[in-house]
Amino acid sequence: MRIKGKHDSGEVWVDGRPLDPADSQAVWNHSPTGFAWGYSGSGPAQLALALLLAAGCVPEVAVARHQNLKGAVVAGLKGDFDVEIDVRPDGTWGEPVDRSPRPVAEEECPNCRNGTVGLEGGRLVCRGECGNDFGKA
Repeated sequence: MRIKGKHDSGEVWVDGRPLDPADSQAVWNHSPTGFAWGYSGSGPAQLALALLLAAGCVPEVAVARHQNLKGAVVAGLKGDFDVEIDVRPDGTWGEPVDRSPRPVAEEECPNCRNGTVGLEGGRLVCRGECGNDFGKA
């Protein structure tokens, strides 16, 4: 499944379709405000549960496995993201593959949009508020 998220709004799309928090909140309402990612809290738990349900997990399996998915994947997502991951109906998943566009030096940061990306120690790093490390140049 291809998962995209927009940090500023908390919106998430799975295979191009919006993911509605209400569907997973009906199973377990971790976060009345919806989805979040990048840390281990209630918003990331809501997103992990929603992803498992979207993959076809029955609610009992999704509830049993979503905290693991949160810790393994969702907590590590940063800013605006675009990943491909095989989330299976049995509640297991493969390694996520980052499909986010890679910036080049001196472009606007695609995550926070408040800084430019520059070279630091041979790595592309946001010089703005998010400080995201995009990896080797």
